[in-house]
Amino acid sequence: MSTTEATANGNGVPRSASFLDVRSTVEADVPPSKRAKTAAVVNLLEGRKAVQESENEIAEVVIVCEPEQASLMMGGLHPRGSLYERPVNIDTAKQQHAEFRNVLRAHGVKVLTVREILAHNVDTNMSARVDLEELVFSALTYEMAAGQDVMALAEADRHYLSDAYKREVISQMGTSQLIDTVMINPTVTLQPSYRDTGFTASYTFEPLSNLVYTRDQQVTTCRGIVMGRLRSAQRQREVQVMRFCFNKLGMAVAGEIREPGYLEGGDFFPMSRDLAMAGIGLRSNLEACKQAGVTSTPTATATATATATAASGLGDARLGWHTPPTPTTTAARMTVWREEWV
Repeated sequence: MSTTEATANGNGVPRSASFLDVRSTVEADVPPSKRAKTAAVVNLLEGRKAVQESENEIAEVVIVCEPEQASLMMGGLHPRGSLYERPVNIDTAKQQHAEFRNVLRAHGVKVLTVREILAHNVDTNMSARVDLEELVFSALTYEMAAGQDVMALAEADRHYLSDAYKREVISQMGTSQLIDTVMINPTVTLQPSYRDTGFTASYTFEPLSNLVYTRDQQVTTCRGIVMGRLRSAQRQREVQVMRFCFNKLGMAVAGEIREPGYLEGGDFFPMSRDLAMAGIGLRSNLEACKQAGVTSTPTATATATATATAASGLGDARLGWHTPPTPTTTAARMTVWREEWV
């Protein structure tokens, strides 16, 4: 279904195919007697968990993040600093991603976007609105400029750096504005202007430019979702946003990786009900496996290896079969995740 075919909301704005996937899933899966109770939660998997036994399973539901105009634009200003391989044309990226979603739907997969999940029911359900406002509250920061003392301000002016004022601002935002704030993580730095305006503001942003890679923030096991921990500082908040989405969808989170562990979803490969492998390298470390309570055994003839470009140190960690290890690869371990998670 194309966007132009989707029904419109009360304001006449077309609903995307992703929104219809969410709505139709709710209507199909939730009994009428329970729909009122689940108004703020998209119970996508009524009576079931988000689980995966094998990398080769056929996907039923896929969560993606469409290239966002604000966050991707900022990341595209300096691709290398945003962990991009090359410069990005946003218009082309959006077109290609839309076609990607269409192909998935053509094969019977329900495709949900992060933005549609965040927006779902916010305009009609107070609980959904409050939950999103809390996420925005954690993304928006007010601070005084360096060298300025908050206590030197008049009491009336101190209010404009307070949590109360921030909540007042957030409460007046529209749904798209709320989501945009989550995506760009703004910090507003204030200093007294000593003019009639009271303050001068400057703005910095930490956009979620890599949220388009929605495999990375978590892994899906036989027992449910395990939230990862991304090594790149630019990507730390992505995990929080994805966890929010899972909670809203009613997908239980079975566990999470904590400091000093690092785990990126692209390094995790489920093989069967009792075996999963993790690549140890630049993005994921052994500490994450220890937190999962793994048993770890190197093999002599077929070793799961985390390959990296040794000379430059810039290579991605990739899991692959190698016999035997060579000097250009770092031998990792084949890991079995603990029973509670796998």
